[in-house]
Amino acid sequence: NFAIALATNSAGAYADRAQARERLGDLAGARTDFDQALQSLRFGIPEPKVGQPGGSLTPTNYAGDPKAMVVATYASLYLRRAGGEYALQDWVAAQADCDQVVALQPNFSDAYRLRGMVRLYRHQDWLIALHDFNRAINLDPRNVAAYADHFGLMCQMGDTNAAAADREKALELDPKLAADPAWKLPGK
Repeated sequence: NFAIALATNSAGAYADRAQARERLGDLAGARTDFDQALQSLRFGIPEPKVGQPGGSLTPTNYAGDPKAMVVATYASLYLRRAGGEYALQDWVAAQADCDQVVALQPNFSDAYRLRGMVRLYRHQDWLIALHDFNRAINLDPRNVAAYADHFGLMCQMGDTNAAAADREKALELDPKLAADPAWKLPGK
């Protein structure tokens, strides 16, 4: 609050407060702060057009490329807001923000993963969710959360072979998951 009082147009201060509100369970307040962060960012930096090169969200890719940093900043804020909208079960807003992230940064694995979850809950469309989960895994083969979502969907679809492969890969990446009952294969 103090940082926002000092700089009322600070996108970073609003994003930080949004994150704090998320941790405290104030998802509606976090959404408002993410909205304000995006608005404040637009005040200082025009929003990039879809298709403008942006690279990935890795800060090391920004050296000498301020446009990439702008795209990554917008994409990050949209994805963080989408996560809160997902938690609030505002499927329309969450999907719109995920779609915006994918449009800005088509190689951002977590955007596809979250969009797959939104599509699964919003439309109950297993195939389109599966496409997004597969894209997330193809973009980042170390994305354990994408394997978890894919695993869950494969279990729902009754494809125990694919579910077992997801489980094996996730456990290879994070052996501590073996103790989590969520990773139990159906019928085992």
